[in-house]
Amino acid sequence: MIPAGFVRDLRDRTDIVEVVGAHVQLKRAGRSYIGLCPFHQEKTPSFNVNRERQIYHCFGCQRGGDAISFLMEMEGLSFSEAVRDLAARVGLEVPEEFGRGRRSDAESDQRRERWRRALDEAQAFFRRMLFEDPAGAPARAYLADRGVSRELAERFGLGYAPQAWDRLAGALQSKRHSPQDLETMGLVVPRSGGGHYDRFRARLVFPVLDLRGQVIAFSGRVLPGMEEQKDGGEAAKYINSPETPLYRKGRSFLGLPQARQEIRVRRSVVLVEGNFDLLAVHELGHPNVLAPLGTALTPEQVTVLSRLGVETVVLLLDADAAGRNAARKDFPVVSAAGLAVRWARLPEGRDPGALLPLAEREVLDQALSAAPTFLEAALREAVLAAGETPEGRAAAARELAGFIAVVPDAAERDAQTFRAAAAFGIARHVMHREVEAAARAARPAVGEPASAEERPAAVVVEASEAEALVVQAVLAHLPLARTAAADRVEELFVSEAVRRVLQRIEALVLEGGGEAGIVAEDLLDALTEPATRAWARGAILRAAEQGPEGAEERYRQAVDAVRLAAEKRKTAPLGSQIRQAEALGDSSEAVHLLERKRQALKAGGVKKIIYGSGPRQRRAAGGPGRAGRGKTRFAGRGGRRETVNRR
Repeated sequence: MIPAGFVRDLRDRTDIVEVVGAHVQLKRAGRSYIGLCPFHQEKTPSFNVNRERQIYHCFGCQRGGDAISFLMEMEGLSFSEAVRDLAARVGLEVPEEFGRGRRSDAESDQRRERWRRALDEAQAFFRRMLFEDPAGAPARAYLADRGVSRELAERFGLGYAPQAWDRLAGALQSKRHSPQDLETMGLVVPRSGGGHYDRFRARLVFPVLDLRGQVIAFSGRVLPGMEEQKDGGEAAKYINSPETPLYRKGRSFLGLPQARQEIRVRRSVVLVEGNFDLLAVHELGHPNVLAPLGTALTPEQVTVLSRLGVETVVLLLDADAAGRNAARKDFPVVSAAGLAVRWARLPEGRDPGALLPLAEREVLDQALSAAPTFLEAALREAVLAAGETPEGRAAAARELAGFIAVVPDAAERDAQTFRAAAAFGIARHVMHREVEAAARAARPAVGEPASAEERPAAVVVEASEAEALVVQAVLAHLPLARTAAADRVEELFVSEAVRRVLQRIEALVLEGGGEAGIVAEDLLDALTEPATRAWARGAILRAAEQGPEGAEERYRQAVDAVRLAAEKRKTAPLGSQIRQAEALGDSSEAVHLLERKRQALKAGGVKKIIYGSGPRQRRAAGGPGRAGRGKTRFAGRGGRRETVNRR
């Protein structure tokens, strides 16, 4: 396994902002960087990355970690794969320590390595068949007929699966790939009588790549005249790899690595249906084009687009009924994520792939530049289809209301409602009622994250504001850990989780002389509870943002507030005893108890911090309001505070 010392050195040399920035649009905000979280859908950035601390954390869904864990989550890599990827970026050679680590981890890495090697060698086989083998002549002729140059074919890694039952299987098994691995990767299909045969036969093959440019699946287009008839039916025009441990079709696009940079620059993406549509649009001057592999667009795919910085999605689909239905299905998914949607269509019902042989770039440019918004195009179609009958107009209005209902911006939704009412000649309040009804019906399916994986996790750790500020001040200026240990302030904490965090910081400083700086992993690795780790990551980021300036004063004020809260908890029973004495008419006992309470508060010596008139008035917790009066959850952009349990 990989030595721990090497992993620490690798983290130190890695720029986490660069790693995360390849997947998420980040903007500088103080000492950190912020962006939209790639792990759940959101409109206000709550995802923070800090270069100094080498960690990332989302204050919305609480996911976080370092550059290694980010690659593992984003790209589905194992720990070893992520380490090797980062090592290659910084020019380090990964050493190996055998006999250490869990056997299951090593076996998992070995499996994934075998699978990736099988896919890479299958890709090499298909390309060799296309460009070098005589069997690839029909495919080469077909590409020439479709206007696809060799340079374009090589740019997208095209290949050819020969018209044979087991030529790929035989080639890969000769390289010691097991039939089980080939079946797992969707390259072969088991025979009913035993053995396997090639999944792709007599097809032009398009490799499906992830963002890193690694092969994860294939898409095969049947060649004209070479279709295999089955049960009297026509062969499928396209067949794609089944889902595998490396490939999720609902998260993938065809053409992703080729389009990635242009998408970031243009802030827009063109979505097409077919593989040849993709090649044509790319070659004719719009390389920011993707194809979703023949499936309806999913919220996960839209999340991928958001990560790439997409602001506008242009639907360039076929002009037939299937293309129109696909656009109608895609719009709600894209719009619910807050992205603008335009609907481009070519003249005379042509499809984009037909433009490539004649290099009709002007036709494509005109269609894309003149593309109306989806709602403009849908309204135009609805009015034409409605006719003059009241029934027709009512039905068309209800259909359009379903599209307007998923627009997330209230002002735009209202403007579209007014526009639709005028176009259909109906009262505005009637159209508004239709939109509201459609919104209620769509809410469970469209307005929420599609799965539990995309839904922000509930915040478990609750801590008083004062306790949180003590920890943040100590993290911002580590010599304060010695002061905190001497003050034994954590003994006054209500939150067990926050107490453990502060104790761990104190131990790191006292035992290791860590005043020069604590590596985030040293603190987080000792916190086994996920919620506590998440809370600690947030505290680290807030401390880094605050900086050491003024940390001692923030610490002193926060500790005073913690002590005041402790005194109030201690004297709280006296309050109920006073009320009981008053109810019984025992005035002398009530006076006695009142004096005890006054002396207890006076002994605390901190009452004026909150209620007094000095310069520290109402600043005990480092912000407006009274510290220690409630518990706070920290969430959202910049650590926004939401106070709960306030009396």
